Amino acid sequence: MLGVYADDNNTTLANAVYSTIRSRTMLFKDATGISLFGIRGQIKCADEVDFASGVYAPVGAYFETMDDTDIQSGAKLWGVDSSIESPSGGTVTVDSGGILAGLHAELTGAGEFIQSSGGILAGLYIDEQVTTGQWGYGIYMTAGSAAKAIRVGTLSSTAAGSGMKIDATNTRAVEIHVDDADTARAVGTQGRAIFGRTMIYEFVKRKAPVKNIVRGRD
Repeated sequence: MLGVYADDNNTTLANAVYSTIRSRTMLFKDATGISLFGIRGQIKCADEVDFASGVYAPVGAYFETMDDTDIQSGAKLWGVDSSIESPSGGTVTVDSGGILAGLHAELTGAGEFIQSSGGILAGLYIDEQVTTGQWGYGIYMTAGSAAKAIRVGTLSSTAAGSGMKIDATNTRAVEIHVDDADTARAVGTQGRAIFGRTMIYEFVKRKAPVKNIVRGRD
């Protein structure tokens, strides 16, 4: 086991980049058919190993604060940070069949995954364990940050299985539950389970439809 501990020696840190553990792999040649990880964590289980109450993660990030902490304007705190950079004048193109993503989660192996009643099997799980307070947003995307904010399945009218499977379990592509927390709302306030707005700044003039002219016979 490797344990690395660092502190600021009770001295204000200067404007610089600090890393407790740093990894860099420099590539000079095209990468073909390989798997490359800057840092990789793995938990491997022997046969018939069950997981009881606890936390098990190949890679764990934990940010702890003491007393009062203000996240001031311009400060960005991430549990896990992923940044993909394209150099000035360069272009990163994701070809058909290629994938480039900030975060990736997948189910693998020849075995079966089962989500029992009451269980949660999710690619992204957002939790809330604070005594007071809550997430301001579960998922937040800045304006214009994605061509499609959320996408489930593939639009296809001919390929079976291209979309999310709907079966006898009453599968829902999107499921949202909200309530008033048994608290009366003030007069005039509104609550929305789903809120959407499409803003149109330019008026698109539609051509008048061509009328079919039926001529009588002599």
